[in-house]
Amino acid sequence: MAVEPEHWVSVLSDKIKKERKPPYVVASGITTSGPTHIGTASEFLYPNAVVSYLKHESDSKVSFFFIGDIMDAFDAVPEPLSRYAKELEPQLGKPLAHVTDPLGCHKSFGEHFLGEAEELMKKLEVYPEILRNNDLYPQGKYDEFAVLYLKNKDLARDIVFETSLREKEGPEWDNWNPLQPICGKCGRISTSIVTSYTDKSYKYVCSKDVKYTKGCGHEGEDLLKSHNYKLLWRLEWPARQTFLNVTIEGAGKDHWTRGGSVDTAVAIHKKVLKHDSPFLFKFGFFTIKGKKYSKSKGIGLNVDTLIKLLPPEVIKYQVYKSDSQVDKEFDPSGNNMLNMYDDYERTSGLQQSAEISRADNKKRIAYEISGSRKWKARFLDMLIYYQVYGDWNEVGKLLNDREGVKYLSQFIESWISEGYPPEEYSFTITPTKPENVEGTKAFRDALKEGMDAIAVHNLVFAVAKERNIKPEELFKALYTSIIGKEKGPKLGKLVAAVGISKVKEILTKATS
Repeated sequence: MAVEPEHWVSVLSDKIKKERKPPYVVASGITTSGPTHIGTASEFLYPNAVVSYLKHESDSKVSFFFIGDIMDAFDAVPEPLSRYAKELEPQLGKPLAHVTDPLGCHKSFGEHFLGEAEELMKKLEVYPEILRNNDLYPQGKYDEFAVLYLKNKDLARDIVFETSLREKEGPEWDNWNPLQPICGKCGRISTSIVTSYTDKSYKYVCSKDVKYTKGCGHEGEDLLKSHNYKLLWRLEWPARQTFLNVTIEGAGKDHWTRGGSVDTAVAIHKKVLKHDSPFLFKFGFFTIKGKKYSKSKGIGLNVDTLIKLLPPEVIKYQVYKSDSQVDKEFDPSGNNMLNMYDDYERTSGLQQSAEISRADNKKRIAYEISGSRKWKARFLDMLIYYQVYGDWNEVGKLLNDREGVKYLSQFIESWISEGYPPEEYSFTITPTKPENVEGTKAFRDALKEGMDAIAVHNLVFAVAKERNIKPEELFKALYTSIIGKEKGPKLGKLVAAVGISKVKEILTKATS
């Protein structure tokens, strides 16, 4: 009997299939308030895992929506755009969809960075249907929820304040309203306060001061059907899940903390919308050397660098292989990258069977939803052969994997240019006279055509024993003779890459 899957995505998806009828709808989204960062990828990679698994294991229709929250207020000029501060600061408080794109290539600031996220999705081979909030509001998608929240304003306010751990007193409590009107004069959305309302219209005053801007004082009135408003986020999220018929949605750890928006959404679904919430799951952060990636703090790689270093299928496998709530380490330096590739390549050969361990079965599932391996030769062999020959065509021919080498070469070159390879894998063939000439000559004479990497490795120990030399001294002498350094990749692999006859010539030259 085959091992039952216990991967987080299989457990979650199987629960959905048992308790919900198809079609299935998976959703996610981001506020496009600045340049794309590595955290953006988590917002679509985790739900993509669910989509991929459901499609792989079910004949049912699965939809995947990714929502651009570009009606949110523009609340800060991102550091990378500080040179545009003079142009952008007067627009603080406006919806992101109404802020000009300082680079002039998109309709708005919000659209610009949603476009960046969309490009990242394409590079990581994730293809949701992208929805924009500045389209959903004019389409009237939120209108019935706005009316419902207004009719149940006191209940909604109680839920929001209780679940977000706020005191039920003071100006924030007194002035609270589910709607955020867009001021008809200054265009800001973060500074308007609703003063009265019906189920069709509302009056407001733009008098609220926030940390980053101030209201203009304008008093106005508008109709709900004019769609010049936005719902508060903690109410907008469950409303959107409802009209999109969302089955499952993930959220980062920050939304799951006590007082976070997940608590609010679940309560709103139950007490105001009168139905169960979608399946909500938690996902962790991306880390480097144990620290959370943070663009603002300069911690970690920018996303453009990461996708140059790793193929999309390896990135996704690294994200998917362990529990969604576990933080994922993306440190490409030294042996970390070698281990990532080695793990992915090993897993690519796993098949579901009764003998497979549970740990390997989880990895097998992660591999299946990440994308198939597009190369046959090992990453490590490509790296070593490239250091030896410096010619990808030659590497592809020698490893009998021209297409695979061509595919991975771009990532290997980027990794090398960034200075990430371990010291022992950064070398050139540089014949150099070793300290132990006699031991090196003895190894050369004992080296025979047809020996594989393991036989070469064992030969070092045999010669060392015969000559009464410490093995580490002979290894040092051989590395020095071949690459002019005291250490390098595993000697057997190095000799195999260079070729036994060529190595014998190199050793002869180094010891002459």
